[in-house]
Amino acid sequence: MHSQPDFFYLLINEKARIYASQRIAMHIMAGLFLVFYALQYLPTYNENWMYLVGILPVSILVILLAIFKKALFLDINNNRIFRILETGFLMMACMHFVQTNQHISAILYGFVSLLILYLFSIESRMLQEQYVIFNKEKIQVELPIFTKKIKWSELKNVVQKNDYLTFEFKNGTFAQYRVKHGYDEIKLMEFKEYINSLTNF
Repeated sequence: MHSQPDFFYLLINEKARIYASQRIAMHIMAGLFLVFYALQYLPTYNENWMYLVGILPVSILVILLAIFKKALFLDINNNRIFRILETGFLMMACMHFVQTNQHISAILYGFVSLLILYLFSIESRMLQEQYVIFNKEKIQVELPIFTKKIKWSELKNVVQKNDYLTFEFKNGTFAQYRVKHGYDEIKLMEFKEYINSLTNF
């Protein structure tokens, strides 16, 4: 979170469960792709047993953990480790299929590895706490993929009621976010006066 905001509210991500399910599904998908890749070495087991033994158990472990230990992937560092592992093995599989002239498989594995790499780049942010941050210069809403910046000159009013922050814009549109805070009644009155001072000019 940015240093010394005037006020801040913790954003409640109402799609967190959906994102978590999608994240787990992608781990399972990556594991299945790696199982298929590992089985390519089965016909030449005597020559390539190290690849089979090195890849297959890891692939199965990823799938089993994603199914039975879902909470493990909610930790940023754990999730990052598995994404790096999956991307590395998928890129290795892509190179294997290129070398064996299996071009469709090579393209497919290359695409999946890039997709996993993209998820790796955005998931660290999605797994962190996100805030609505108020400063005299602007308001910043830390969304899962990007930070939305709102100028005070665009706003007609900001209302905090129950668990929601509602932004009323001068162009007649609204934006609403579910939030959590630790402010008492006095601090909430200060917030209301703060909003009035910056929107009524």
